Amino acid sequence: AAIAWTYAHSGELGADPARFTVSGHSAGGHLTAMALLTDWPGEYGLPADIIKGAVAISGLYDLGFVPYSYVQPKVQASWDQVRRLSPLWHLPASAPPLLVAVGGDETDEFRRQSRDFHAAWRKAGLPGDYLEPPGKHHLTVLEELERSDSELTRALVRIARG
Repeated sequence: AAIAWTYAHSGELGADPARFTVSGHSAGGHLTAMALLTDWPGEYGLPADIIKGAVAISGLYDLGFVPYSYVQPKVQASWDQVRRLSPLWHLPASAPPLLVAVGGDETDEFRRQSRDFHAAWRKAGLPGDYLEPPGKHHLTVLEELERSDSELTRALVRIARG
């Protein structure tokens, strides 16, 4: 809904709706992937290609671990929710370019999910790249965005420029 609102108000925000991109880190990486699965015409009456590019950093794309994790007592995720909210299991037929990035020193699970999601994305014929900055973990991977010459920043700029 936030993306639909932002798109609808892009003119008053000084944004170009023809160059709308989304990016997110951690839970935001998951939300970025979910945004690419959204039925924009059916759910919001917007063009199917509202999003022109996306960057998902250190996201979770397969929530199958949640019922077995320490967060389950708080979130109480059902298997139906886990399946429905796992982008890995619901790839779109078409999509804009997606950069999947994860720190090279992140946990095996974050790196596995990122690699698996990117591999499934590409196998589905969707455009995208994968980036794993070495020596970076879940939080320090964002430090790459502080450097204009980093591979992550350059890739994000390419996505944003279309």
